[in-house]
Amino acid sequence: MIGRRRLRKLQIRLVSYGLLLTVLLPYIGMHMLGVRSFSWFQLSIVPWDFAILASGALIMLLVVTHGVRVPERLPLVFFLIGALVVWFAIEAARSPTPFRGWTMVLLLIRDVVMFAAVYLAVRRRPTLQSLNLWISVIGLAVVGAAIPLFLMNVNTYSERLPFDGVIVLFEGVTPRMIGFAVDPNFFGWVVAVPLMTLPFATRIPLPLRWLAAAVLITAIFFTGSRLLPFSVFVGTATFTVAMLWLKQRSVVRQLLTTLVPGLLIALAVMPVWFMGPSYPSSLGTRLFERYSLGTATPRNDLWSQTLAGIGSGDATEPSTQSWVLRALIGNGLRSNQENLFGSYSHNTYLDLLGETGLIGMLVWLAITGTITVQGVRAVRSTPSLTPWLVVWLMTLVFFYGFSLLVAPYYWFVAAVISGGVFSRVSLVDRKVTQQAVPLSASPHGAK
Repeated sequence: MIGRRRLRKLQIRLVSYGLLLTVLLPYIGMHMLGVRSFSWFQLSIVPWDFAILASGALIMLLVVTHGVRVPERLPLVFFLIGALVVWFAIEAARSPTPFRGWTMVLLLIRDVVMFAAVYLAVRRRPTLQSLNLWISVIGLAVVGAAIPLFLMNVNTYSERLPFDGVIVLFEGVTPRMIGFAVDPNFFGWVVAVPLMTLPFATRIPLPLRWLAAAVLITAIFFTGSRLLPFSVFVGTATFTVAMLWLKQRSVVRQLLTTLVPGLLIALAVMPVWFMGPSYPSSLGTRLFERYSLGTATPRNDLWSQTLAGIGSGDATEPSTQSWVLRALIGNGLRSNQENLFGSYSHNTYLDLLGETGLIGMLVWLAITGTITVQGVRAVRSTPSLTPWLVVWLMTLVFFYGFSLLVAPYYWFVAAVISGGVFSRVSLVDRKVTQQAVPLSASPHGAK
């Protein structure tokens, strides 16, 4: 009898680790984006593709062999996502470059697979609670490796480090830290996630959370991204105002108790980066010069050209077809990039409007609105969702400057929030495991 009980406990623990790993794999893949890519039939396969595939396979294994329950009734967001996939397929058929249009459909399906896997895993509430701790630990580990490499090689532009390096040059004189994520802006996003989960990783002592927050804020500063700090500020401020209005002061207090001291420590250390020998000037000076450019960016021209092409089908030679019709149904997937002669619009909202029309944009807005409303309502009973709502709002602002329509960032956070909204204490079928003890105690109880 004792042996069976221990076996059941071991089985439950393994399921818990499996569910947590299901969620962590896509996030780790985002960090490793720049490690190496593979080509297969004109398709570029990157590390997060393998990570998402592994995540999907793992959740299927847990469902089949360990009785992880699949909800009998899917929530509304799944039907909205299905509608978006169908509309993407229609727009791929209308694409000026059909092959590349259908690759976007495949990428969206990949994102939906990740969404479903993460959703099922996070529906078990202890998974969500553990996730905040492990995301913080993984983010700090990567930043802890990236910052020393960056500082040691900040002036060695001709040398490349393992994993294609941690330095990328913009505007000729500005070194920007990219970690292993190939792009400083994308690296900044994956660093901002643990910055938000850190206040809710309560197993880490508060003074250590202050220092860790300062390190993560410094890493974001080293990326040289101008939009990301603005996105973090707007996301945090919007969430704070909303929670105060809803009289949820406790989650705001827990969030800011870590972030504000961490910011003050990072600012106190900031003068160090403006001192010491460095060519042609100090690291801090070069980064500050970049930040001082503000909104001076080539994106403004790209946005103007993209807007000119919406409803006309071509950014330079307007079509004689109905502007209203094209604005309604879009010009087809990849049409913005085709109109910009291979460049990206660097604006997800313009991509939605130009390539999928008002219909596609309204479906996407319905998905976004549903997740936002449900997430805000669930914070009272599931405070572990707080950092993910902040990251969600931050990501929506971040879309203003980048073409990330089928990148996993949005769908990953959406899945965590959606799963957290419907989270329970246990997701393991008692008929399969003959469970004799609960998976984990929860201070909130089952819904």
